[in-house]
Amino acid sequence: MEASDLTYLTFAIVVALVLLPAGIGLAYGLVGTTAMLIATATETGHPNFDAGVVMLVLTVAIFASRGFVGKADELEIARDEIRTLAVAEERARVARDLHDVLGHSLTTITLKAGLARRIMESSADIDRALAEVHDVERLSRQALTEIRATVSGYRKMSLPAEIANARATLLAAGIDADLPQAVDDVPGELQEPFGYVVREAVTNVIRHSGASRCEIRLGPSWIEVADNGSGSSTVDNHGGNGLAGLRERLAKIGGRLTATPRGEGGFVLRAEVTT
Repeated sequence: MEASDLTYLTFAIVVALVLLPAGIGLAYGLVGTTAMLIATATETGHPNFDAGVVMLVLTVAIFASRGFVGKADELEIARDEIRTLAVAEERARVARDLHDVLGHSLTTITLKAGLARRIMESSADIDRALAEVHDVERLSRQALTEIRATVSGYRKMSLPAEIANARATLLAAGIDADLPQAVDDVPGELQEPFGYVVREAVTNVIRHSGASRCEIRLGPSWIEVADNGSGSSTVDNHGGNGLAGLRERLAKIGGRLTATPRGEGGFVLRAEVTT
């Protein structure tokens, strides 16, 4: 086999490795190398191992490089998918958190503003009405701060603070509140999700239940918010954005959310995390 023949064969192998599917190209290269060794052995009595090694190395190198390129493409596709999923998850988080912030804050602001109006209409007690207006201003600023923290991803939820806010909001709504004085029994990692439960549940009690009393009970792995109202929104298993958001939060930590009617009237929203 002459040098020109080796050149043509090598060129053909390179073309096959580049243009054909990887497995077929590899087979073509190995068969071509073997055929060259047989041909040179037949012609000269000695296989041209030097040319064979060159062709074999070239075949393996091109095959491997195609594999690396393919893996790089797959990796880039995977990265794109991860980025897409991350964007979708972030959008879901912002939507869920904004619902929590705005639902509770606007409910409380509406209650406080209405209370200030009723005070001025019924008694003209300016000092008391101004106190409620100041609360409205404070709550508005607090809501704005929480919205900014939500968008930036630095918002934190405090269970004791949510219980304190619930007490004040229920009082403003004229609803008797029986709430825990301490949350020491609740592990630190559950206080944030339970804080979201308190916020959403109390907001629903005020807006939808028509209740005159609200109770919150809690333990190391569970929390319950109960009312004596007649509204039905808190037992909607499809839950709307608020309860759906709570279910998502709890599911991520192995918990679940249930809403059931009470025998004596009203409803119980219970969140429980399996430990």
